[in-house]
Amino acid sequence: MRRWVWGRIERISLKNRIILLVLVFGILPMLFFSSVSYFSSKRQIVENAKSNLMQNVKKNNELITNYLERVEEAGLMFTIDPALEAVMNSDPPSMKTEVLHQNLAIKECMNKYFLGIPKVFSAHLYTDYYRMVGNYTISNYKPPMYVPYDDFTKSFLYEQAAEAKGKMRWIPTYRFEEAYEVPEYEGVAYDYEYLFSAVKQVNCVRDKDRPSPVLIISFRPSFFEDILESREELGLPEAPEYYIVDEAGCVVYDSKQESLSQKSDIAVRLGLTQKSGAKLVRDQGVKYLAAYDTLGLMGWKQIILVPEKSYISSLSAIPRALFVTSLTVSAVFILLVGGMVNGMMKAIHLLLNGMNRLGSGEFHLHLPRTHDSEMNMLVDKFNEMDERICTLIQNNYEMHIREKEAQLAALNMQLNPHFLYNTLNTINAMAISNKQLEISRAIVSLSKMMQHTLSVEGECCRLCEEIDGLMDYFELMKFRFMDAFEVRLDIEEALMQTWVPRLIFQPLIENAIVHGFADLEKGGVILIKGRTDTDGMRSFWVEDNGRGFDGESREKQSHFGIRNVRHRLELLYGAKQEFHISSKAGKGTVVWFRIP
Repeated sequence: MRRWVWGRIERISLKNRIILLVLVFGILPMLFFSSVSYFSSKRQIVENAKSNLMQNVKKNNELITNYLERVEEAGLMFTIDPALEAVMNSDPPSMKTEVLHQNLAIKECMNKYFLGIPKVFSAHLYTDYYRMVGNYTISNYKPPMYVPYDDFTKSFLYEQAAEAKGKMRWIPTYRFEEAYEVPEYEGVAYDYEYLFSAVKQVNCVRDKDRPSPVLIISFRPSFFEDILESREELGLPEAPEYYIVDEAGCVVYDSKQESLSQKSDIAVRLGLTQKSGAKLVRDQGVKYLAAYDTLGLMGWKQIILVPEKSYISSLSAIPRALFVTSLTVSAVFILLVGGMVNGMMKAIHLLLNGMNRLGSGEFHLHLPRTHDSEMNMLVDKFNEMDERICTLIQNNYEMHIREKEAQLAALNMQLNPHFLYNTLNTINAMAISNKQLEISRAIVSLSKMMQHTLSVEGECCRLCEEIDGLMDYFELMKFRFMDAFEVRLDIEEALMQTWVPRLIFQPLIENAIVHGFADLEKGGVILIKGRTDTDGMRSFWVEDNGRGFDGESREKQSHFGIRNVRHRLELLYGAKQEFHISSKAGKGTVVWFRIP
Protein backbone atom coordinates (compact mmCIF):
# COMPACT_ATOMS: atom_id res chain seq x y z
CA MET A 1 0.00 0.00 0.00
CA ARG A 2 2.79 2.42 0.92
CA ARG A 3 4.67 1.58 -2.28
CA TRP A 4 1.52 2.26 -4.31
CA VAL A 5 1.02 5.64 -2.59
CA TRP A 6 4.63 6.70 -3.17
CA GLY A 7 4.37 5.56 -6.77
CA ARG A 8 1.34 7.80 -7.25
CA ILE A 9 3.12 10.74 -5.60
CA GLU A 10 6.21 10.32 -7.80
CA ARG A 11 4.03 10.61 -10.92
CA ILE A 12 2.77 14.04 -9.85
CA SER A 13 4.54 16.94 -11.49
CA LEU A 14 6.63 19.37 -9.44
CA LYS A 15 4.12 22.16 -9.94
CA ASN A 16 1.25 20.02 -8.71
CA ARG A 17 3.33 18.80 -5.79
CA ILE A 18 3.96 22.36 -4.68
CA ILE A 19 0.26 23.18 -5.00
CA LEU A 20 -0.56 20.04 -3.00
CA LEU A 21 1.92 21.08 -0.32
CA VAL A 22 0.28 24.51 -0.17
CA LEU A 23 -3.08 22.86 0.36
CA VAL A 24 -1.75 20.42 2.97
CA PHE A 25 0.52 22.80 4.86
CA GLY A 26 -1.45 25.97 4.19
CA ILE A 27 -5.14 25.31 4.56
CA LEU A 28 -5.02 22.34 6.92
CA PRO A 29 -2.82 24.04 9.56
CA MET A 30 -5.03 27.13 9.46
CA LEU A 31 -8.10 24.95 9.87
CA PHE A 32 -6.39 23.04 12.65
CA PHE A 33 -5.34 26.13 14.57
CA SER A 34 -8.73 27.76 14.00
CA SER A 35 -10.37 24.63 15.41
CA VAL A 36 -8.03 24.65 18.39
CA SER A 37 -8.75 28.35 18.94
CA TYR A 38 -12.49 27.76 18.58
CA PHE A 39 -12.65 24.88 21.04
CA SER A 40 -10.30 26.62 23.48
CA SER A 41 -12.44 29.75 23.40
CA LYS A 42 -15.58 27.65 23.67
CA ARG A 43 -14.23 25.84 26.70
CA GLN A 44 -13.28 29.13 28.37
CA ILE A 45 -16.66 30.67 27.63
CA VAL A 46 -18.46 27.61 28.96
CA GLU A 47 -16.39 27.65 32.15
CA ASN A 48 -17.11 31.36 32.67
CA ALA A 49 -20.79 30.72 31.95
CA LYS A 50 -20.88 27.93 34.54
CA SER A 51 -19.38 30.26 37.13
CA ASN A 52 -21.83 33.07 36.28
CA LEU A 53 -24.81 30.75 36.30
CA MET A 54 -23.74 29.29 39.63
CA GLN A 55 -23.49 32.78 41.12
CA ASN A 56 -26.91 33.60 39.67
CA VAL A 57 -28.50 30.48 41.18
CA LYS A 58 -26.98 31.12 44.60
CA LYS A 59 -28.12 34.75 44.51
CA ASN A 60 -31.66 33.67 43.58
CA ASN A 61 -31.72 31.10 46.36
CA GLU A 62 -30.49 33.70 48.81
CA LEU A 63 -33.30 36.09 47.82
CA ILE A 64 -35.92 33.33 48.00
CA THR A 65 -34.61 32.10 51.35
CA ASN A 66 -34.57 35.60 52.84
CA TYR A 67 -38.13 36.22 51.74
CA LEU A 68 -39.51 32.88 52.95
CA GLU A 69 -37.68 33.22 56.24
CA ARG A 70 -39.55 36.49 56.68
CA VAL A 71 -42.79 34.61 56.04
CA GLU A 72 -41.86 31.97 58.61
CA GLU A 73 -41.00 34.68 61.12
CA ALA A 74 -44.36 36.38 60.54
CA GLY A 75 -46.11 33.03 60.96
CA LEU A 76 -44.32 32.45 64.25
CA MET A 77 -45.17 35.92 65.55
CA PHE A 78 -48.81 35.41 64.54
CA THR A 79 -49.12 32.09 66.38
CA ILE A 80 -47.89 33.60 69.66
CA ASP A 81 -49.90 36.82 69.38
CA PRO A 82 -51.86 37.41 72.66
CA ALA A 83 -54.89 38.72 70.78
CA LEU A 84 -55.15 35.49 68.79
CA GLU A 85 -54.73 33.43 71.94
CA ALA A 86 -57.47 35.44 73.69
CA VAL A 87 -59.95 34.87 70.86
CA MET A 88 -59.18 31.18 70.52
CA ASN A 89 -59.51 30.53 74.26
CA SER A 90 -62.66 32.58 74.77
CA ASP A 91 -66.01 30.90 75.35
CA PRO A 92 -67.60 29.56 72.22
CA PRO A 93 -69.88 32.24 70.68
CA SER A 94 -73.59 31.56 70.83
CA MET A 95 -74.78 34.08 68.31
CA LYS A 96 -73.93 34.61 64.67
CA THR A 97 -72.98 38.22 65.32
CA GLU A 98 -70.46 37.11 67.93
CA VAL A 99 -68.91 34.74 65.40
CA LEU A 100 -68.58 37.59 62.91
CA HIS A 101 -66.94 39.83 65.49
CA GLN A 102 -64.50 37.10 66.43
CA ASN A 103 -63.75 36.54 62.70
CA LEU A 104 -62.95 40.22 62.33
CA ALA A 105 -60.66 40.12 65.37
CA ILE A 106 -58.71 37.16 63.92
CA LYS A 107 -58.50 38.87 60.53
CA GLU A 108 -57.14 42.06 62.07
CA CYS A 109 -54.49 40.00 63.87
CA MET A 110 -53.52 38.33 60.59
CA ASN A 111 -53.40 41.64 58.75
CA LYS A 112 -50.94 42.91 61.31
CA TYR A 113 -48.39 40.29 60.25
CA PHE A 114 -49.11 39.33 56.64
CA LEU A 115 -50.67 42.32 54.91
CA GLY A 116 -47.33 44.12 54.71
CA ILE A 117 -45.52 41.20 53.13
CA PRO A 118 -45.54 41.50 49.33
CA LYS A 119 -46.20 38.57 47.01
CA VAL A 120 -48.34 36.71 49.59
CA PHE A 121 -51.35 35.51 47.64
CA SER A 122 -53.52 34.60 50.62
CA ALA A 123 -53.36 33.81 54.34
CA HIS A 124 -56.05 31.69 56.03
CA LEU A 125 -56.67 30.29 59.48
CA TYR A 126 -58.77 27.21 59.93
CA THR A 127 -60.60 26.98 63.32
CA ASP A 128 -63.32 24.82 64.79
CA TYR A 129 -65.86 27.54 65.59
CA TYR A 130 -65.11 30.13 62.97
CA ARG A 131 -65.13 30.16 59.21
CA MET A 132 -61.92 30.03 57.18
CA VAL A 133 -60.74 33.47 58.19
CA GLY A 134 -58.29 35.07 55.78
CA ASN A 135 -57.22 37.94 53.59
CA TYR A 136 -56.28 38.23 49.94
CA THR A 137 -53.55 40.51 48.72
CA ILE A 138 -54.88 40.35 45.14
CA SER A 139 -58.44 41.37 44.43
CA ASN A 140 -60.91 41.03 41.55
CA TYR A 141 -60.82 37.25 41.32
CA LYS A 142 -62.99 35.66 38.67
CA PRO A 143 -64.69 33.99 40.48
CA PRO A 144 -63.71 35.20 44.00
CA MET A 145 -61.50 32.75 45.87
CA TYR A 146 -63.58 30.21 47.73
CA VAL A 147 -62.05 27.92 50.35
CA PRO A 148 -64.37 25.12 51.57
CA TYR A 149 -64.74 24.83 55.31
CA ASP A 150 -66.41 21.57 56.15
CA ASP A 151 -64.02 19.18 54.36
CA PHE A 152 -60.73 20.96 55.06
CA THR A 153 -59.72 18.44 57.72
CA LYS A 154 -59.72 15.79 55.00
CA SER A 155 -57.29 17.70 52.79
CA PHE A 156 -53.59 16.84 52.60
CA LEU A 157 -52.75 20.41 53.72
CA TYR A 158 -54.36 19.74 57.09
CA GLU A 159 -52.63 16.39 57.33
CA GLN A 160 -49.22 17.97 56.63
CA ALA A 161 -49.80 20.67 59.27
CA ALA A 162 -50.89 18.13 61.88
CA GLU A 163 -47.89 15.93 61.07
CA ALA A 164 -45.47 18.87 61.51
CA LYS A 165 -46.76 19.45 65.10
CA GLY A 166 -46.29 23.18 65.32
CA LYS A 167 -43.45 23.57 62.79
CA MET A 168 -44.00 25.32 59.50
CA ARG A 169 -44.04 22.98 56.54
CA TRP A 170 -43.74 24.07 52.92
CA ILE A 171 -46.07 22.35 50.49
CA PRO A 172 -44.88 22.23 46.83
CA THR A 173 -47.13 23.48 44.05
CA TYR A 174 -50.54 21.81 43.83
CA ARG A 175 -53.79 22.28 41.89
CA PHE A 176 -56.28 24.26 43.95
CA GLU A 177 -59.40 22.29 43.02
CA GLU A 178 -57.65 18.98 43.74
CA ALA A 179 -56.23 20.03 47.12
CA TYR A 180 -59.52 21.46 48.40
CA GLU A 181 -61.76 19.12 46.41
CA VAL A 182 -63.87 21.82 44.75
CA PRO A 183 -65.01 20.15 41.53
CA GLU A 184 -67.09 23.17 40.61
CA TYR A 185 -63.85 24.97 39.70
CA GLU A 186 -62.96 22.38 37.09
CA GLY A 187 -63.15 23.87 33.63
CA VAL A 188 -63.39 27.43 34.99
CA ALA A 189 -60.68 29.90 34.01
CA TYR A 190 -59.21 31.42 37.16
CA ASP A 191 -55.79 32.80 37.96
CA TYR A 192 -54.92 30.78 41.08
CA GLU A 193 -55.20 27.30 39.61
CA TYR A 194 -51.72 26.48 40.96
CA LEU A 195 -50.50 27.43 44.44
CA PHE A 196 -47.76 26.48 46.83
CA SER A 197 -48.25 27.01 50.54
CA ALA A 198 -46.76 27.05 54.00
CA VAL A 199 -48.87 25.36 56.69
CA LYS A 200 -48.43 25.54 60.44
CA GLN A 201 -50.45 24.18 63.34
CA VAL A 202 -51.19 26.95 65.88
CA ASN A 203 -50.91 25.47 69.37
CA CYS A 204 -52.67 28.28 71.23
CA VAL A 205 -55.83 26.44 72.37
CA ARG A 206 -55.61 25.36 75.99
CA ASP A 207 -58.64 23.04 75.77
CA LYS A 208 -57.18 19.67 74.71
CA ASP A 209 -60.54 18.53 73.34
CA ARG A 210 -60.58 21.28 70.73
CA PRO A 211 -58.52 20.91 67.53
CA SER A 212 -55.65 23.31 67.04
CA PRO A 213 -56.09 25.97 64.33
CA VAL A 214 -54.06 25.63 61.11
CA LEU A 215 -52.41 28.62 59.42
CA ILE A 216 -52.22 28.45 55.61
CA ILE A 217 -50.06 30.98 53.70
CA SER A 218 -50.32 30.55 49.92
CA PHE A 219 -48.32 31.84 46.95
CA ARG A 220 -48.74 31.54 43.23
CA PRO A 221 -45.78 30.01 41.29
CA SER A 222 -45.41 33.34 39.52
CA PHE A 223 -43.90 34.48 42.81
CA PHE A 224 -40.57 33.11 41.51
CA GLU A 225 -40.74 35.04 38.22
CA ASP A 226 -40.09 38.32 40.04
CA ILE A 227 -36.91 36.87 41.57
CA LEU A 228 -35.42 34.68 38.83
CA GLU A 229 -33.55 36.70 36.22
CA SER A 230 -34.90 36.97 32.69
CA ARG A 231 -33.14 36.47 29.36
CA GLU A 232 -32.43 40.22 29.05
CA GLU A 233 -30.95 40.39 32.55
CA LEU A 234 -28.64 37.47 31.77
CA GLY A 235 -27.77 38.87 28.33
CA LEU A 236 -28.79 35.71 26.45
CA PRO A 237 -30.39 35.34 23.01
CA GLU A 238 -32.67 32.60 24.36
CA ALA A 239 -34.69 32.46 27.55
CA PRO A 240 -33.27 30.11 30.20
CA GLU A 241 -35.34 27.33 31.66
CA TYR A 242 -35.95 27.47 35.41
CA TYR A 243 -37.13 24.60 37.56
CA ILE A 244 -37.71 24.35 41.28
CA VAL A 245 -38.38 20.81 42.51
CA ASP A 246 -38.74 19.37 45.97
CA GLU A 247 -36.85 16.38 47.34
CA ALA A 248 -39.51 13.97 46.05
CA GLY A 249 -39.32 15.40 42.51
CA CYS A 250 -42.56 17.43 42.60
CA VAL A 251 -42.27 20.51 40.39
CA VAL A 252 -42.75 23.69 42.44
CA TYR A 253 -41.97 26.02 39.54
CA ASP A 254 -41.49 25.51 35.81
CA SER A 255 -40.70 28.55 33.66
CA LYS A 256 -42.40 26.82 30.72
CA GLN A 257 -45.45 25.95 32.91
CA GLU A 258 -45.62 22.48 31.41
CA SER A 259 -45.08 20.32 34.49
CA LEU A 260 -46.37 22.32 37.50
CA SER A 261 -47.52 20.15 40.42
CA GLN A 262 -46.36 17.03 38.57
CA LYS A 263 -43.67 14.53 39.41
CA SER A 264 -40.49 15.05 37.42
CA ASP A 265 -37.20 13.17 37.22
CA ILE A 266 -35.33 16.12 35.68
CA ALA A 267 -32.72 16.28 38.47
CA VAL A 268 -31.98 12.55 38.27
CA ARG A 269 -32.23 12.46 34.48
CA LEU A 270 -29.62 15.19 34.11
CA GLY A 271 -27.41 13.83 36.89
CA LEU A 272 -27.94 16.83 39.19
CA THR A 273 -27.82 14.71 42.32
CA GLN A 274 -25.50 16.82 44.49
CA LYS A 275 -26.69 19.72 46.63
CA SER A 276 -25.06 22.29 44.38
CA GLY A 277 -23.04 22.39 41.18
CA ALA A 278 -22.73 23.34 37.51
CA LYS A 279 -22.10 21.06 34.53
CA LEU A 280 -22.76 20.43 30.85
CA VAL A 281 -25.75 18.12 30.27
CA ARG A 282 -27.65 16.80 27.28
CA ASP A 283 -31.45 16.50 27.27
CA GLN A 284 -33.48 15.37 24.28
CA GLY A 285 -30.53 15.94 21.94
CA VAL A 286 -29.81 19.50 23.15
CA LYS A 287 -26.75 20.46 25.16
CA TYR A 288 -27.41 22.69 28.16
CA LEU A 289 -25.36 24.45 30.76
CA ALA A 290 -26.99 23.43 34.04
CA ALA A 291 -26.49 25.14 37.40
CA TYR A 292 -28.35 24.09 40.52
CA ASP A 293 -28.44 24.81 44.24
CA THR A 294 -30.55 23.61 47.17
CA LEU A 295 -32.69 25.90 49.31
CA GLY A 296 -31.61 25.17 52.85
CA LEU A 297 -34.96 26.26 54.29
CA MET A 298 -37.08 23.50 52.78
CA GLY A 299 -34.68 21.36 50.69
CA TRP A 300 -36.08 22.45 47.35
CA LYS A 301 -33.63 22.51 44.45
CA GLN A 302 -33.42 25.41 41.98
CA ILE A 303 -32.25 24.39 38.50
CA ILE A 304 -31.41 26.71 35.62
CA LEU A 305 -30.84 25.34 32.10
CA VAL A 306 -29.35 27.50 29.34
CA PRO A 307 -28.73 26.10 25.84
CA GLU A 308 -25.00 25.96 25.20
CA LYS A 309 -25.45 27.62 21.83
CA SER A 310 -26.70 30.77 23.59
CA TYR A 311 -23.14 31.37 24.77
CA ILE A 312 -21.18 30.15 21.77
CA SER A 313 -23.41 31.42 18.93
CA SER A 314 -21.03 34.34 18.37
CA LEU A 315 -18.10 31.92 18.06
CA SER A 316 -19.60 29.98 15.17
CA ALA A 317 -18.66 32.75 12.74
CA ILE A 318 -14.96 32.43 13.60
CA PRO A 319 -14.30 29.05 11.92
CA ARG A 320 -16.18 30.16 8.80
CA ALA A 321 -14.20 33.40 8.61
CA LEU A 322 -10.90 31.55 9.08
CA PHE A 323 -11.86 28.97 6.45
CA VAL A 324 -12.73 31.67 3.89
CA THR A 325 -9.50 33.48 4.73
CA SER A 326 -7.55 30.25 4.32
CA LEU A 327 -9.07 29.60 0.92
CA THR A 328 -8.40 33.17 -0.27
CA VAL A 329 -4.79 33.20 0.92
CA SER A 330 -4.17 29.75 -0.53
CA ALA A 331 -5.66 30.73 -3.92
CA VAL A 332 -3.45 33.82 -4.14
CA PHE A 333 -0.44 31.80 -3.01
CA ILE A 334 -1.11 29.09 -5.60
CA LEU A 335 -1.23 31.69 -8.38
CA LEU A 336 2.07 33.20 -7.25
CA VAL A 337 3.71 29.80 -6.81
CA GLY A 338 2.40 28.67 -10.21
CA GLY A 339 4.11 31.60 -11.94
CA MET A 340 7.32 31.00 -10.01
CA VAL A 341 7.29 27.27 -10.80
CA ASN A 342 6.80 27.92 -14.53
CA GLY A 343 9.98 30.03 -14.53
CA MET A 344 11.80 27.34 -12.58
CA MET A 345 10.65 24.63 -14.99
CA LYS A 346 12.06 26.54 -17.97
CA ALA A 347 15.44 26.72 -16.24
CA ILE A 348 15.22 23.04 -15.26
CA HIS A 349 14.49 22.02 -18.84
CA LEU A 350 17.49 24.09 -19.92
CA LEU A 351 19.67 22.23 -17.41
CA LEU A 352 18.29 18.82 -18.47
CA ASN A 353 19.07 19.61 -22.10
CA GLY A 354 22.62 20.59 -21.11
CA MET A 355 23.05 17.37 -19.12
CA ASN A 356 21.95 15.28 -22.10
CA ARG A 357 24.46 17.05 -24.35
CA LEU A 358 27.15 16.68 -21.71
CA GLY A 359 26.38 12.97 -21.41
CA SER A 360 26.81 12.54 -25.18
CA GLY A 361 30.36 13.91 -24.94
CA GLU A 362 29.75 17.54 -25.91
CA PHE A 363 31.74 19.85 -23.61
CA HIS A 364 32.36 23.61 -23.25
CA LEU A 365 28.58 24.23 -23.47
CA HIS A 366 28.37 27.37 -21.28
CA LEU A 367 24.57 27.54 -20.82
CA PRO A 368 22.99 31.05 -20.89
CA ARG A 369 21.72 32.55 -17.60
CA THR A 370 17.95 32.92 -16.89
CA HIS A 371 15.82 35.62 -15.23
CA ASP A 372 15.55 33.58 -12.02
CA SER A 373 18.38 34.43 -9.60
CA GLU A 374 18.06 31.11 -7.72
CA MET A 375 18.15 29.07 -10.92
CA ASN A 376 21.14 31.08 -12.12
CA MET A 377 23.07 29.50 -9.25
CA LEU A 378 22.34 26.06 -10.74
CA VAL A 379 23.28 27.24 -14.24
CA ASP A 380 26.56 28.66 -12.93
CA LYS A 381 27.31 25.44 -11.07
CA PHE A 382 26.53 23.44 -14.22
CA ASN A 383 28.94 25.56 -16.28
CA GLU A 384 31.54 25.22 -13.53
CA MET A 385 31.03 21.44 -13.50
CA ASP A 386 31.48 21.38 -17.29
CA GLU A 387 34.81 23.14 -16.99
CA ARG A 388 35.94 20.85 -14.18
CA ILE A 389 35.08 17.75 -16.18
CA CYS A 390 37.21 19.03 -19.02
CA THR A 391 40.04 19.65 -16.58
CA LEU A 392 39.64 16.19 -15.05
CA ILE A 393 39.75 14.55 -18.47
CA GLN A 394 42.84 16.52 -19.32
CA ASN A 395 44.59 15.48 -16.09
CA ASN A 396 43.51 11.84 -16.24
CA TYR A 397 46.82 10.69 -17.73
CA GLU A 398 48.83 12.48 -15.03
CA MET A 399 46.74 10.79 -12.32
CA HIS A 400 47.57 7.33 -13.72
CA ILE A 401 51.28 8.15 -13.67
CA ARG A 402 51.05 9.28 -10.02
CA GLU A 403 49.28 6.09 -9.09
CA LYS A 404 52.12 4.03 -10.57
CA GLU A 405 54.64 6.11 -8.66
CA ALA A 406 52.74 5.58 -5.40
CA GLN A 407 52.67 1.82 -5.99
CA LEU A 408 56.45 1.78 -6.53
CA ALA A 409 57.00 3.82 -3.34
CA ALA A 410 54.87 1.32 -1.39
CA LEU A 411 56.97 -1.55 -2.73
CA ASN A 412 60.13 0.24 -1.67
CA MET A 413 58.75 0.75 1.85
CA GLN A 414 58.06 -2.97 2.07
CA LEU A 415 61.62 -3.77 0.96
CA ASN A 416 63.29 -1.45 3.53
CA PRO A 417 62.58 -3.62 6.65
CA HIS A 418 64.04 -6.67 4.91
CA PHE A 419 67.21 -4.72 4.14
CA LEU A 420 67.37 -3.62 7.80
CA TYR A 421 66.93 -7.20 9.12
CA ASN A 422 69.62 -8.49 6.77
CA THR A 423 72.01 -5.74 7.86
CA LEU A 424 71.40 -6.50 11.56
CA ASN A 425 72.04 -10.21 10.93
CA THR A 426 75.34 -9.35 9.25
CA ILE A 427 76.39 -7.18 12.24
CA ASN A 428 75.33 -9.97 14.62
CA ALA A 429 77.49 -12.45 12.76
CA MET A 430 80.46 -10.08 13.01
CA ALA A 431 79.89 -9.67 16.79
CA ILE A 432 79.79 -13.43 17.30
CA SER A 433 82.95 -13.95 15.23
CA ASN A 434 84.71 -11.36 17.44
CA LYS A 435 83.24 -13.02 20.58
CA GLN A 436 81.20 -9.91 21.51
CA LEU A 437 78.31 -11.86 23.01
CA GLU A 438 76.72 -8.89 24.83
CA ILE A 439 76.60 -6.94 21.60
CA SER A 440 75.13 -9.99 19.85
CA ARG A 441 72.39 -10.30 22.47
CA ALA A 442 71.55 -6.63 22.09
CA ILE A 443 71.40 -6.92 18.29
CA VAL A 444 69.15 -10.00 18.49
CA SER A 445 66.78 -8.25 20.93
CA LEU A 446 66.70 -5.18 18.69
CA SER A 447 65.99 -7.30 15.64
CA LYS A 448 63.15 -9.20 17.31
CA MET A 449 61.68 -6.02 18.73
CA MET A 450 61.77 -4.28 15.33
CA GLN A 451 60.24 -7.30 13.68
CA HIS A 452 57.37 -7.15 16.15
CA THR A 453 57.09 -3.36 15.79
CA LEU A 454 57.13 -3.28 12.00
CA SER A 455 54.67 -6.12 11.58
CA VAL A 456 51.78 -5.21 9.28
CA GLU A 457 49.54 -8.15 10.12
CA GLY A 458 46.98 -6.03 11.95
CA GLU A 459 46.19 -3.45 14.61
CA CYS A 460 45.93 -6.07 17.38
CA CYS A 461 47.89 -9.11 18.49
CA ARG A 462 47.66 -11.72 21.24
CA LEU A 463 48.79 -10.57 24.69
CA CYS A 464 51.45 -13.29 24.82
CA GLU A 465 53.00 -11.92 21.60
CA GLU A 466 52.93 -8.39 23.01
CA ILE A 467 54.69 -9.57 26.20
CA ASP A 468 57.37 -11.32 24.14
CA GLY A 469 58.06 -8.07 22.29
CA LEU A 470 58.22 -6.23 25.63
CA MET A 471 60.85 -8.66 26.90
CA ASP A 472 63.10 -7.82 23.94
CA TYR A 473 62.58 -4.13 24.65
CA PHE A 474 63.51 -4.70 28.33
CA GLU A 475 66.74 -6.43 27.28
CA LEU A 476 67.78 -3.37 25.25
CA MET A 477 66.87 -0.99 28.10
CA LYS A 478 68.94 -3.03 30.56
CA PHE A 479 71.98 -2.51 28.38
CA ARG A 480 71.33 1.21 28.45
CA PHE A 481 70.49 1.59 32.14
CA MET A 482 72.87 -1.03 33.51
CA ASP A 483 70.30 -3.15 35.32
CA ALA A 484 68.87 -0.14 37.22
CA PHE A 485 65.40 -1.71 37.16
CA GLU A 486 63.63 -5.04 36.91
CA VAL A 487 60.32 -6.07 35.34
CA ARG A 488 57.67 -8.20 37.05
CA LEU A 489 54.58 -9.76 35.45
CA ASP A 490 51.32 -10.54 37.28
CA ILE A 491 48.89 -11.42 34.50
CA GLU A 492 46.12 -14.01 34.59
CA GLU A 493 46.96 -16.98 32.38
CA ALA A 494 43.55 -16.78 30.69
CA LEU A 495 44.35 -13.29 29.45
CA MET A 496 47.49 -14.31 27.58
CA GLN A 497 45.52 -15.57 24.57
CA THR A 498 43.22 -12.54 24.37
CA TRP A 499 43.74 -9.79 21.82
CA VAL A 500 45.14 -6.38 22.73
CA PRO A 501 46.23 -3.37 20.65
CA ARG A 502 49.76 -3.86 19.29
CA LEU A 503 52.50 -1.91 21.19
CA ILE A 504 49.96 -0.65 23.80
CA PHE A 505 52.35 -1.21 26.75
CA GLN A 506 55.67 -0.08 25.20
CA PRO A 507 55.00 3.73 25.33
CA LEU A 508 53.84 3.42 28.97
CA ILE A 509 56.93 1.43 29.98
CA GLU A 510 59.25 3.73 28.08
CA ASN A 511 57.66 6.71 29.89
CA ALA A 512 58.26 4.97 33.25
CA ILE A 513 61.92 4.15 32.43
CA VAL A 514 62.89 7.49 30.87
CA HIS A 515 61.04 9.78 33.29
CA GLY A 516 60.44 7.67 36.39
CA PHE A 517 63.95 6.13 36.61
CA ALA A 518 65.91 9.09 35.16
CA ASP A 519 68.01 9.58 38.30
CA LEU A 520 67.84 5.99 39.58
CA GLU A 521 70.92 3.77 39.69
CA LYS A 522 69.27 0.61 41.04
CA GLY A 523 66.15 -0.74 42.76
CA GLY A 524 63.64 0.23 40.10
CA VAL A 525 60.64 -2.06 39.66
CA ILE A 526 58.06 -2.08 36.86
CA LEU A 527 54.99 -4.23 37.53
CA ILE A 528 52.58 -5.20 34.73
CA LYS A 529 49.27 -6.65 35.98
CA GLY A 530 46.25 -7.97 34.14
CA ARG A 531 42.85 -9.04 35.54
CA THR A 532 39.43 -10.01 34.22
CA ASP A 533 36.65 -7.94 35.86
CA THR A 534 33.30 -9.35 36.99
CA ASP A 535 31.53 -7.72 34.05
CA GLY A 536 33.86 -9.36 31.50
CA MET A 537 36.01 -6.27 30.93
CA ARG A 538 39.82 -6.50 31.14
CA SER A 539 41.88 -4.22 33.39
CA PHE A 540 45.65 -3.65 33.02
CA TRP A 541 48.09 -1.76 35.27
CA VAL A 542 51.63 -0.49 34.58
CA GLU A 543 53.11 0.50 37.94
CA ASP A 544 56.57 1.86 38.77
CA ASN A 545 58.30 3.00 41.97
CA GLY A 546 60.05 5.91 40.26
CA ARG A 547 60.09 9.54 41.26
CA GLY A 548 56.47 10.17 40.22
CA PHE A 549 54.93 13.66 40.13
CA ASP A 550 52.52 15.69 42.21
CA GLY A 551 49.15 17.28 41.34
CA GLU A 552 50.78 20.46 40.04
CA SER A 553 52.68 18.52 37.35
CA ARG A 554 49.72 17.15 35.44
CA GLU A 555 51.46 18.16 32.22
CA LYS A 556 53.38 14.94 32.67
CA GLN A 557 50.26 13.17 31.49
CA SER A 558 50.51 14.90 28.12
CA HIS A 559 53.74 13.18 26.96
CA PHE A 560 53.60 11.96 23.40
CA GLY A 561 53.56 8.26 24.38
CA ILE A 562 50.72 8.76 26.86
CA ARG A 563 48.69 10.77 24.33
CA ASN A 564 49.31 8.09 21.71
CA VAL A 565 48.01 5.29 23.94
CA ARG A 566 44.97 7.26 25.05
CA HIS A 567 44.12 8.22 21.46
CA ARG A 568 44.48 4.64 20.15
CA LEU A 569 42.19 3.30 22.89
CA GLU A 570 39.57 5.92 22.06
CA LEU A 571 39.76 5.07 18.36
CA LEU A 572 39.54 1.31 18.91
CA TYR A 573 36.99 1.10 21.74
CA GLY A 574 35.25 4.50 21.93
CA ALA A 575 33.27 5.12 25.13
CA LYS A 576 33.71 1.52 26.30
CA GLN A 577 37.37 2.07 27.30
CA GLU A 578 38.68 3.79 30.42
CA PHE A 579 42.13 5.34 30.96
CA HIS A 580 43.52 6.85 34.15
CA ILE A 581 46.92 7.97 35.57
CA SER A 582 47.64 8.39 39.27
CA SER A 583 50.98 9.50 40.71
CA LYS A 584 52.59 10.96 43.81
CA ALA A 585 55.96 12.61 44.04
CA GLY A 586 58.55 10.18 45.37
CA LYS A 587 56.09 7.26 45.40
CA GLY A 588 55.86 6.27 41.75
CA THR A 589 53.16 6.23 39.05
CA VAL A 590 50.29 3.91 38.15
CA VAL A 591 48.76 3.83 34.66
CA TRP A 592 45.47 1.90 34.49
CA PHE A 593 43.31 1.21 31.47
CA ARG A 594 40.24 -0.94 30.99
CA ILE A 595 39.08 -2.40 27.66
CA PRO A 596 36.42 -4.88 26.48
